[in-house]
Amino acid sequence: MTPGIVVGMKAEARIARRSGLPVALTGGAARLLAEGADGLISFGIAGGLAPCLAPGTLVVASDVVLEDGSRLAAGLPLGKAVPEAALRAPVAGVAAIVPGIAAKRDLHFRTGAVAVDLESGQVARLCADAGVPFAVVRAVADPAERELPPPRWSAWDPTGGWRWAPSSRASLAAPARYRR
Repeated sequence: MTPGIVVGMKAEARIARRSGLPVALTGGAARLLAEGADGLISFGIAGGLAPCLAPGTLVVASDVVLEDGSRLAAGLPLGKAVPEAALRAPVAGVAAIVPGIAAKRDLHFRTGAVAVDLESGQVARLCADAGVPFAVVRAVADPAERELPPPRWSAWDPTGGWRWAPSSRASLAAPARYRR
């Protein structure tokens, strides 16, 4: 079995390429399947939804909760590629970043998901439609108890890169807001 890896950011792609598996940004997920991948792995960072889930916690999705509330079970075996200590639990796949503490809490209580990201829902749906398995491996970047300031979550560009100027200007204008 040779899966492909789908990421949302160029920095994640650099890490994923170390695996030797084919890698694509989200928009290239269908291409990976067309080129012979027999499953997809959604890989990268996620927002924490469960209280007290520390940054760096590795989450392997048991299933992905889509925005309409439906769930798709992750079925791609990862074997020894993921540490046993990884948390296996639902992950929410959404179309927009969930930056606020209250919104994170609400999403956790509504779905039972412990983490949230932008790519896993798309990957899960694409794999379900193609009849191939998927997996989700995500590291928590921001805990549920942390509000993401607007310049931080609006600085990503559509190609998976980071727009430094907006983020830097905002950080310089209100530095205390970004300390934790």
